[in-house]
Amino acid sequence: VFYQLKTDLGGEVAETTLAYTRTIAQASITNGDTTLTLNGATPLADRFTASDVGRRVEIAGKLDSWIVEVTDAFNAETNDDATATATDEALIVRHAIDGILRAVEIHWTTESLFGQDLAPFDAYPPPSNLAYAGILNDTLFVEDTNGIIYVGVPAYIGSFPPKQTLFPTESATLYLDGSDGVYWRFSRNTLCVLTYIGGPRPLELQQIWKNTGVLFPQNAAIGMGGRVIAWSGKPVRLGSGREPDVEFAYPVYKDFEGWSNQTQARPVIAAFDTDNQLEIWAYDKKIMAYHVPSGQWCPPINVTGMIGLADNLISSTIIGGKLYFATNSGTNLILHGFDQGNAMVAKIRTLDVRSKAKTDTISEIEVIARVDNTQSIQIKVCKNFNEAALENVDTYLPTALPIRQTILRRPNILAAKQHAIDITITSTGKDAGIELVETSGESSSVFVP
Repeated sequence: VFYQLKTDLGGEVAETTLAYTRTIAQASITNGDTTLTLNGATPLADRFTASDVGRRVEIAGKLDSWIVEVTDAFNAETNDDATATATDEALIVRHAIDGILRAVEIHWTTESLFGQDLAPFDAYPPPSNLAYAGILNDTLFVEDTNGIIYVGVPAYIGSFPPKQTLFPTESATLYLDGSDGVYWRFSRNTLCVLTYIGGPRPLELQQIWKNTGVLFPQNAAIGMGGRVIAWSGKPVRLGSGREPDVEFAYPVYKDFEGWSNQTQARPVIAAFDTDNQLEIWAYDKKIMAYHVPSGQWCPPINVTGMIGLADNLISSTIIGGKLYFATNSGTNLILHGFDQGNAMVAKIRTLDVRSKAKTDTISEIEVIARVDNTQSIQIKVCKNFNEAALENVDTYLPTALPIRQTILRRPNILAAKQHAIDITITSTGKDAGIELVETSGESSSVFVP
């Protein structure tokens, strides 16, 4: 049976007690003798007391022993004989118990054990090289830098029995709190889930994804409804049956070109904007947002001009329920609120439309917009993927401010094998946006080189 015992020193022993030392300027001892004698002028604070019994004493090259008896304030007996005579030489006194340095003496009587708490039989301290820690229900767990997970005794913090240890295939790069009794554990090549099951081995680790992981902590986040979203060379999320879902990002794969060049200083960031229900991936100065309720991708957001020229997006965080991105500015991190300004300039791009024949003639473009000011709305067409030369359709100036305005233009754009509509609209912080973009015209089967 193991008991929790109180020491005379009152529980935890202070480092100042274990490291105690003092130097007595003048002490003498005869070769082959055990009697230490202090100079009569020794200060009161340096003289021998009963507390010195058991402490180690040393006169360099002549005595190395411990005190077994204090005769009076100026005389004490040592356990070992001096190896040479010393006269008025420096004596070092150190904390020890029976000559054992940094020791603590514990003593008790049978009666003192009655009514005391039993000590846990699994008294195993955690390793010193810790990398992660978390709590599931009443159980603490830690992971060290070698990727070994030590599971604590339920309802007892500080003990990690070896029989409860878990051995994943590789070290973690990120833990995500699932907030529903689970932790999602990413490594470079796997996604696992750590769950509470109770019993003698209270936690269980299950592998969910194999050969799909993340390189950096910024690469994954908790998305809509507690779903895991991540960057694993492409946008990925936890799908039905716990399989990795990548199909939702197929329509915008071109917008992620070059993102696999991420580094620790320039990582891909996964984030979730609860206000707008957006699952977000960001890299360098570009943000891609997926609107979960509609299942549609928003146009790419370029933050060039909004952050320092040499800066890039490096991480994200939630403060007061709002999403913030951090940028690296020299040695500083600067937080930028996402969609929190009191005005905006929105650049909207429709999805690419391919001709169902050889080419299309774009005869008419209809835009329904909500406006809150009289600043211009620019409408342009990207034809045949020529991003460098967008065709200007119109710069529309609202003359009044109804909530909704319809813009109808007939650009008569010919030979479009592909087209997309670019719209720029300015808001002063009220209700503004684009509700509808519709193009119409005729398709032709005549080949146009």
